[in-house]
Amino acid sequence: MLFLLFFILCTYLFLKGFVKFILPLLLFLFLVKLFLGGLFLFFNTHFLFTLAIIAFFIWLIRTVSSQNY
Repeated sequence: MLFLLFFILCTYLFLKGFVKFILPLLLFLFLVKLFLGGLFLFFNTHFLFTLAIIAFFIWLIRTVSSQNY
Protein backbone atom coordinates (compact mmCIF):
# COMPACT_ATOMS: atom_id res chain seq x y z
CA MET A 1 0.00 0.00 0.00
CA LEU A 2 2.87 2.34 0.78
CA PHE A 3 4.41 1.57 -2.61
CA LEU A 4 1.14 2.50 -4.32
CA LEU A 5 1.00 5.79 -2.43
CA PHE A 6 4.63 6.49 -3.35
CA PHE A 7 3.90 5.67 -7.00
CA ILE A 8 0.86 7.98 -7.09
CA LEU A 9 2.87 10.77 -5.46
CA CYS A 10 5.71 10.36 -7.98
CA THR A 11 3.22 10.37 -10.85
CA TYR A 12 1.57 13.52 -9.51
CA LEU A 13 4.91 15.31 -9.13
CA PHE A 14 6.01 14.21 -12.60
CA LEU A 15 2.81 15.51 -14.19
CA LYS A 16 3.06 18.75 -12.22
CA GLY A 17 6.63 19.25 -13.44
CA PHE A 18 5.65 18.20 -16.94
CA VAL A 19 2.92 20.84 -17.15
CA LYS A 20 5.10 23.50 -15.55
CA PHE A 21 8.40 23.00 -17.38
CA ILE A 22 8.35 20.45 -20.19
CA LEU A 23 5.03 21.23 -21.88
CA PRO A 24 5.73 24.96 -22.41
CA LEU A 25 9.16 24.08 -23.79
CA LEU A 26 7.65 21.57 -26.21
CA LEU A 27 5.02 24.10 -27.31
CA PHE A 28 7.71 26.73 -27.88
CA LEU A 29 9.81 24.30 -29.93
CA PHE A 30 6.74 23.33 -31.96
CA LEU A 31 5.96 26.98 -32.74
CA VAL A 32 9.59 27.66 -33.72
CA LYS A 33 9.55 24.60 -35.98
CA LEU A 34 6.26 25.71 -37.54
CA PHE A 35 7.55 29.25 -38.12
CA LEU A 36 10.86 28.13 -39.63
CA GLY A 37 9.13 25.52 -41.77
CA GLY A 38 6.79 28.16 -43.17
CA LEU A 39 9.69 30.53 -43.74
CA PHE A 40 11.75 27.91 -45.59
CA LEU A 41 8.69 26.89 -47.60
CA PHE A 42 8.08 30.49 -48.63
CA PHE A 43 11.63 30.85 -49.97
CA ASN A 44 11.49 27.53 -51.83
CA THR A 45 11.41 28.12 -55.60
CA HIS A 46 9.11 25.15 -56.28
CA PHE A 47 6.55 26.58 -53.86
CA LEU A 48 6.79 30.05 -55.40
CA PHE A 49 6.37 28.70 -58.94
CA THR A 50 3.37 26.66 -57.78
CA LEU A 51 1.80 29.80 -56.32
CA ALA A 52 2.54 31.69 -59.54
CA ILE A 53 0.88 28.99 -61.67
CA ILE A 54 -2.19 28.91 -59.41
CA ALA A 55 -2.41 32.72 -59.50
CA PHE A 56 -2.11 32.69 -63.30
CA PHE A 57 -4.94 30.19 -63.69
CA ILE A 58 -7.15 32.13 -61.27
CA TRP A 59 -6.45 35.32 -63.23
CA LEU A 60 -7.15 33.52 -66.52
CA ILE A 61 -10.46 32.06 -65.33
CA ARG A 62 -11.65 35.39 -63.89
CA THR A 63 -10.64 37.25 -67.06
CA VAL A 64 -12.39 34.81 -69.39
CA SER A 65 -15.52 34.60 -67.24
CA SER A 66 -15.87 38.40 -66.95
CA GLN A 67 -15.79 39.03 -70.72
CA ASN A 68 -19.08 40.00 -72.34
CA TYR A 69 -19.61 38.72 -75.86
